[in-house]
Amino acid sequence: MNRVPLVSAAAVGAPRVLLYLVEHRFHQTPDGRVWTVGQYPYGFFKRYLASFDEVRVLSRVIRSNTPPERAIASAGPGVVHVPLPDYQGLAGVLTRAPVAVLRAVCAACSVDAVVVRSPSTWGFLPALTARARGSAVGVEVIGDPATLFARNAFIHPLRPVIRALAIGLQSNLCRHARAVLYVSESLHCRYKTAGVSVVVSDAGLGEAAYALKSRALAPSHEIRIINVGTFEQIYKGQDVLLRAVARLAARPNSARVSVAFVGSGKHQAACVALAAKLNLTQQAKFYGQISSGEAIRELLDASDVMVHASYTEGMPRVIIEAMARGLPCISTRVGGVPELLDDNWLVPAGDEVAMGKAILDLMSSPDEYARQSHLNLERSRLHSEDAMQIGYNKFLKSLSDHRR
Repeated sequence: MNRVPLVSAAAVGAPRVLLYLVEHRFHQTPDGRVWTVGQYPYGFFKRYLASFDEVRVLSRVIRSNTPPERAIASAGPGVVHVPLPDYQGLAGVLTRAPVAVLRAVCAACSVDAVVVRSPSTWGFLPALTARARGSAVGVEVIGDPATLFARNAFIHPLRPVIRALAIGLQSNLCRHARAVLYVSESLHCRYKTAGVSVVVSDAGLGEAAYALKSRALAPSHEIRIINVGTFEQIYKGQDVLLRAVARLAARPNSARVSVAFVGSGKHQAACVALAAKLNLTQQAKFYGQISSGEAIRELLDASDVMVHASYTEGMPRVIIEAMARGLPCISTRVGGVPELLDDNWLVPAGDEVAMGKAILDLMSSPDEYARQSHLNLERSRLHSEDAMQIGYNKFLKSLSDHRR
């Protein structure tokens, strides 16, 4: 397949240095190398080097003696990391605020353009600094704080205040940005911009991500479910899925049900305890964090259905990756998910009864199972690397054409 080339720096006279702000926790070893688990490997940032000579990644960095298990390199030629202090929760944000504010503002003073991956805790600071200097500001909108900080997705006494503030900041970022890239049409409709707008998934799946053919429902006495998502906050809804599985397991003469959870975070222990309370210790397996690639594809191929129980999403890459393996998917009706899946296989967030019924209905219909497998494999092609690059060409060109 012919690749669509990204816009070259020489062709458009792009700015020299890009500051890229992302909410992610990286690890740095004593040799200076920076590592990531799950998201944002070096290959992710290389796309920006076609329009910028250097990418500086502003993010939280943890000092580690050795790389974490399953870690892959994030820094490399042309890509360096500017560390923000590590923090967790609102208390951590407030404690580390003076250092984080200083570093964020200073980092934006020595670059030619800033891209904020939003929602973002500190993104408005370098964006304001860049605008004051006349530099280009771009925003990549990957989620909606309106649902991210909704009642069932985020627990904190100041939740309404945090939610209103986050919505206001993201709205302001988009409104004044030179260019905004949205990962779903629903985000595009909610957070308008006066600049250039691009709607494109950032999944960017390569050929290795795609199964050679769709699936048929094989005769089996087991329903093998997979769920992929962080346990850092409760909004991924793994507890809802566990309760749905418990309902299915309790049905008389029902097929054995198992669920594989991929992801890690502070709420994982609570879900392990819930699985034990629901008598699902044997049926629920927790794999921890696994990087995208062959390892996650092996788990997807060994599963019968992807079930996504989240209360909030932008355009979930995990569902697109599952679709590319020809895996039928069931999800909550949130964010950009309705742009991916048929309405029959969308359920209300937090509804374990509807979720359990959807799983049972799908796994009881070989014809519908095969149909969903075929449709998902076809639709996932819209989120290929080539399709993504076309959108990023327009986004990056809008930033690199800007001159102070």
